[in-house]
Amino acid sequence: MAERDLRRMVVDLAALVPEDREAVLGELDAPQRRTVERLLAEFSGGGFAEEVAAEAVPGCDSAKLSPWLADRMSERSTMTAHAREALRKSAMALFPKTDAPARQPGLFARLTGLGKA
Repeated sequence: MAERDLRRMVVDLAALVPEDREAVLGELDAPQRRTVERLLAEFSGGGFAEEVAAEAVPGCDSAKLSPWLADRMSERSTMTAHAREALRKSAMALFPKTDAPARQPGLFARLTGLGKA
């Protein structure tokens, strides 16, 4: 398949809902899938890579990862498992996923003193 034809297919694929896109990608062999996913990430300006980021590092705040880095840490990347694991550990150390901030006492609790620890 020519590069031009492949890029046309990627444009059509990018317009699909994620479930349909995943169904199409599931029919490709691993090298083809990596190529198409790379082209999708390029085409969407990182939008597709952001979906990959969510699965890339479960213990990491994926909003802080660049699309390029998230793509490299995904299981579908061409990096070795050792290199991918090193990237994941670094990302988890730099950008740990944090729980929601502790809820502050409301006005009533503060006025009545119930908000004190």
